Amino acid sequence: MKITNIKPHKSSLGIDANIIVLFVFALMAIIWWVPYLRYIAWGIPLAIFFMEKESKFVSFQACTAITVGILRAAIDLLLIILIRIITPSTPTTIQAIFNYNYGAALRRLDIALSLAGFAFVVGVILTVCVAGLAVAALLYKELKLPLIGAIAEKASAKLSNMNINLQSGTVANNTTVNADRPVFCGSCGAKNDAGTKFCGECGQLLT
Repeated sequence: MKITNIKPHKSSLGIDANIIVLFVFALMAIIWWVPYLRYIAWGIPLAIFFMEKESKFVSFQACTAITVGILRAAIDLLLIILIRIITPSTPTTIQAIFNYNYGAALRRLDIALSLAGFAFVVGVILTVCVAGLAVAALLYKELKLPLIGAIAEKASAKLSNMNINLQSGTVANNTTVNADRPVFCGSCGAKNDAGTKFCGECGQLLT
């Protein structure tokens, strides 16, 4: 796990960047425990990502939240599918009960309960993980989790390019408006003055 200290700053939303990140993680963690809504909780950090136009810290943390949120939703859906397959309401289990094969029915019930318990434990672990990320963000410390951090970094770069294109004002007839807008680097996300050809932060060619 890599920890980077971030200089305190305000986001483009006019609020301290650490407060924005804290809000994202806290709200997502709460919605995780609301039936049905838990599967779209990652939409909260996604919305914040596209609203944020300057803070790379907010953008990266939002992508981390998106990644963790999608991971939680995928695990939940997989476990629910498995539970539905082996739940006592399936014809196979009902048939086992009518055939007085209670041992087979109980084994299916035990497996279903075990999977439900596993889903709950996964939810608790990921909630604690998100709480840790939120506390670190409040202290302006950027945590890059193993694997998840790398995915979030790549997603942040790709979404940044999409966000930049949306902000550029390019319309269907290839006429670009608001040409005096700042240019954001697709590689590092740094803000550059309009008309700049190379990023002042990393030196990459700006397109």
